[in-house]
Amino acid sequence: SEKAQMRSIVLKNSLGNPVPNNGACSHNELVELSITVRTFKALTSAIIGFYVCDKNGNELIGSNTGREKLMIDALPEGIDLEVAFKFKLPLRPGSYSITVAGSENYESVTFDWIDNAVVFQILPSAGERPPHAMVSIPIEVSWRKSLDVGVV
Repeated sequence: SEKAQMRSIVLKNSLGNPVPNNGACSHNELVELSITVRTFKALTSAIIGFYVCDKNGNELIGSNTGREKLMIDALPEGIDLEVAFKFKLPLRPGSYSITVAGSENYESVTFDWIDNAVVFQILPSAGERPPHAMVSIPIEVSWRKSLDVGVV
């Protein structure tokens, strides 16, 4: 809709340093995605969101301000809005990208959408078992053995 535009998209590592394009993060690292939006026309509200995608474009991690219950009210023309998302990257080693988008609400036309806004790598962590699947989550497993008592 051109009412607003993403002006800056920065992925920061756990130390708060920007991750350069095609830079690296560690498995399960806590990162911050900072998105700055400039309004060119007044907005009644805003929803800003992102997806972390694999090399095939599959959306693996994602959220938005509406889903997180962070309501952004009316915004006047000519301001910058900064939104920051903090999350972990429980991903196996490989190449990933971040897509960002914004709209006034879930029914309106998107004011901006950028695929591959940030490209980054996940490196294997030293001394840590690599994930078995694309995403690593805590899983508990147990087993037990019972005696075969036979038939009497």
